Amino acid sequence: MRKLAAPDGVQLLGAMTTTFANNLQSVETEPIFSRHGLTNLDPNQWYSANDFLEVLNELATMENFSSNMVAIGMEVGKTVPLPPDMENPT
Repeated sequence: MRKLAAPDGVQLLGAMTTTFANNLQSVETEPIFSRHGLTNLDPNQWYSANDFLEVLNELATMENFSSNMVAIGMEVGKTVPLPPDMENPT
C-alpha cells in the first residue's frame, strides 16, 4: 500500500484538518487523530502535514475506511466555502 508523506516542515492550517476530525464517525477517527497528537484542533493554527498524513495512512488500513471517508467527505461538503455564484452543488 502506498504511504502518504510530505517533505519535513510542511504544515496544514487547522481549518483544513478539523473537517477530517469532526465528522459523523468521529468516534472512530478521533482516537487516531489523538495518537498522532492532533487534538483540540484550532482552525487558525498550523499543524504538521506528516502528522495529518499519518492519520490518513492509518485510516486507510481500517476495515471501514470507505465509510469513514464518506463521513469525512460529508463534513467537508458542509464546511468548505463555495463560490457565491455556485448554487445547489451536487
